Amino acid sequence: MGRWVAVLGSSMKPDEYPSIEDGNEGICPLCDLSVGEGEVTVIKGEPILTEAGELGRKGAGIYDRMNPVGVYEIVIESAGHAATPEETGPGKGGAGVHFKRVFETYIKRLAVLSEDPRIRYVFIYKNKGKASGARVSHPHSEILATPVIPEAIKQELEGAKAYFSYKERCIFCDILHEEERAEKRLIAATEHFLAFSPFAPRVPFEFWVVPKRHSCDFGDISPTELDGLSSLLPELLQKMKSALNDPPYAYYIHTAPNRVPRRNHWHTLGDDYHWHMEVLPKLSQGPRAIDWGSGFFILTTSPEDAAKYLKEA
Repeated sequence: MGRWVAVLGSSMKPDEYPSIEDGNEGICPLCDLSVGEGEVTVIKGEPILTEAGELGRKGAGIYDRMNPVGVYEIVIESAGHAATPEETGPGKGGAGVHFKRVFETYIKRLAVLSEDPRIRYVFIYKNKGKASGARVSHPHSEILATPVIPEAIKQELEGAKAYFSYKERCIFCDILHEEERAEKRLIAATEHFLAFSPFAPRVPFEFWVVPKRHSCDFGDISPTELDGLSSLLPELLQKMKSALNDPPYAYYIHTAPNRVPRRNHWHTLGDDYHWHMEVLPKLSQGPRAIDWGSGFFILTTSPEDAAKYLKEA
């Protein structure tokens, strides 16, 4: 939404991207903290935020200050250090069961953390591989509950709100209809979800997973949708692993902020916003200055070609 990218005339193929080595990490701090096989454990992360106290927001000249109130948690997804989540268990059924446990953990923590009126947003994300930002290779994801809405999420919320105000339709629902119609960026379609390469991705082979049913809140996912997502995501991650030689990657769950009433602002969330997942492989050692400095991204593989390679993997 509102992003421009430049796409090279000749797309790079998956095998033309160099492999990024993660190297050894030494002793894993999560191995001794995980529980039994097949279990999912939630622990408190390093104390970058504090759960006690008030926000204490106040001015500091032209700037604002507030106390670092919030919660940082680590979701340990497997007892085994070398276990790859999308390969857990025998076949797709095993991986689906595993992901369902992880997603159920996210939903429970989202509900609990959202009960705190100081918390404005609960950000659920995963980094796999050192090059993507993960500090350990043990399968894990992270939950960050903060008193502010992350800027990227805020821009997305405001863009969706403006689109709905103009067209009286959800922009994500319109994107779903367009991707189903066009098909050329489509990776997978199931009863409840669509997976596709977005029209203007930030990185090559980025893809989104979007529920067909309009809903702003990941926490409101239905049991059948949860089963569908739990089966679909490991299949997509396996396709990405096969096509791109097991790249580091990150995924993010974009969901509604904590719905504290705010006059003339987020009260339209139920109409204009649509929760979804974004998956971004890491195919280079670092972002180019023009990409992150200007917000104008240069793409070495077109979204149409990326979707084709992932679908065929």
